[in-house]
Amino acid sequence: MSRTQYALTDLQKVYCMGQKKEMVLGGIASHAYMEIIVSNAIEEKLEKALCRLVEVQDVFRAVIQENFFVIEEKMPVEIAHYNITNLKQEEQEKALEDISDKLFDEPFDMENGPLFRFAITKLSASDSIVHICHAGVIADGQSHQVILENLQALYEGKEVNCATTFQEYAAYLEEQKKDENFLSDKEMLLSRYEEYDFQPELPMERGENEILSVQPRQVTFQLSNQEYQSLEDLAKESGMTIFALLFTVFGKTLSMYTQNRKFLMNIPVANRNIFLDGMDNLVGLCSNFILFDFDDSMKRSIYELAEENQEKLFSITEYNTCQGTDLIKELQKKSSGALIAPVVFTSTIGGKHCKSRMMQKRRTRSYTSQVWLEVLLTETMEGILVAFSYVEGLLQQGIPEKIGESFLRNLKLLISGQVKGERDCCFPVLEKEQTVIEKMNQTEKEISKISLPEILEENFRLYGAKKLLCGAKESLTYRQVKEKAQGLITAVLANTRPSKEFVAGIYLPKSMAQVVCEIALFYAGITFLPIDMELPEEAVWECVDRVGINLIITNRQMAQKLGQRKQVSMLQIEDVTESEERIVSHFNERPVIINTSGTTGVSKSVGLRHEAIVNCI
Repeated sequence: MSRTQYALTDLQKVYCMGQKKEMVLGGIASHAYMEIIVSNAIEEKLEKALCRLVEVQDVFRAVIQENFFVIEEKMPVEIAHYNITNLKQEEQEKALEDISDKLFDEPFDMENGPLFRFAITKLSASDSIVHICHAGVIADGQSHQVILENLQALYEGKEVNCATTFQEYAAYLEEQKKDENFLSDKEMLLSRYEEYDFQPELPMERGENEILSVQPRQVTFQLSNQEYQSLEDLAKESGMTIFALLFTVFGKTLSMYTQNRKFLMNIPVANRNIFLDGMDNLVGLCSNFILFDFDDSMKRSIYELAEENQEKLFSITEYNTCQGTDLIKELQKKSSGALIAPVVFTSTIGGKHCKSRMMQKRRTRSYTSQVWLEVLLTETMEGILVAFSYVEGLLQQGIPEKIGESFLRNLKLLISGQVKGERDCCFPVLEKEQTVIEKMNQTEKEISKISLPEILEENFRLYGAKKLLCGAKESLTYRQVKEKAQGLITAVLANTRPSKEFVAGIYLPKSMAQVVCEIALFYAGITFLPIDMELPEEAVWECVDRVGINLIITNRQMAQKLGQRKQVSMLQIEDVTESEERIVSHFNERPVIINTSGTTGVSKSVGLRHEAIVNCI
């Protein structure tokens, strides 16, 4: 074996971007955790099996360097050991929680590795638990089953061979993009989402940009094997997959707490090429995701919606040359930097399973960066674990737990027959749920007494490294926008001494520069008018005269087109440099003027009041 490197896959790049502190809900890398309970365990054999697993599956020897996935020839394996045999059952559960938190919460050194952590806990004279935590870039949910099977085979002294490598899989993904149907598939999928909100409108404690330090949290629920079997039977009787039923019930539960009914959700899916020999035995991030257009706006029975969702899933997967990562890039250009489909629904139930009772999955846990709420259904020795992972302080307090409780209750109402899926369109709302929903729907809002400059100053202070403006080719953080704004105002003050009657005109094409100019003038409290670029030259000057514009902010090309008039100064943005010098802000009762369409044939200029603008923020 020798050291190899190759470009990251698109999904790996998304994960790596998501862990950067300047990204929205960034700062923590996506990662996952699993526990395997081993009967009649011999710890020395478990240690050897774990070390051999790292040798067999090359992603365990990986590190991330720049934009490359580097496979080292060797990777040191350290295994922590714990002994809780002397504790009572309740004390053991608490100890296992602490071990899980320790392994899960510690960040990985992405550049140097290892990107995994192993531990073995002796539970009793015969049983032990193997803890495995790993960075999200090296393995997905389906890989957990592969890890379990590999570990058992290696423990039993059997050989495990990988017929293919993750490098070959990554090359296959690149070839997909060359498919002649790639562009048409992407256009078709993007057209599906035009009428849908990018996010469900859930009750928020604060905006996603306001979370400066992400604290992942999780709440779990349990479905018994018998309950899950009953749901499978209901799905089969109605001619649908169990996943379509589970996803639909979750979507309808979620929409109980949202103010919109048509929104995008994220569904991770396996993307294992059946034509690559040995893919079913490969550990790796061999998945991507579907952007699903969930629609609970029309009156349909639960089963009718589930059947419709099943058809949607099938139709989306037909456009298989284009992945969710390709679509996110396009949609983010329209989202003003907001996250796309930040609610994730995942089920790893239904794959092939290790039949031996020697090793069984006890529980799993995961965190995906830049996600509001992630729901993960997995099989464990005790039944179906339903885990809700979320970011603390983002959604209103208790909302993730309430959604989880409602989801489980709604599933059980279907099982008991209290809700008839073929007839009923919705689930009954409990009194405590109704209280939350009514509070969420209260739209009365006290008009803010804070000024626009104060709001901007506070946001610049709080979110300096976060992205504020995102375009196709560049992005600007709050700090960069502030420095550009300060530079522009410094240049404005060098040209003139603004008074209460002073008005600036912005004559720029729609661009990041135009937005920065508007933010700068809001920040300084200088009244401005955005001038329509499509107006003829004479109409522009008529507008300038009518409003009393003293200074036009433009670029060189537009300045040449417009010409010069003695009574109006010109400031070309190419002459502006960034500045760290703080500007003095002034309250302005009429910060912006807009031109109406002019139903009489002549445009009218209307000043917008400061109070009205602030109340819309």
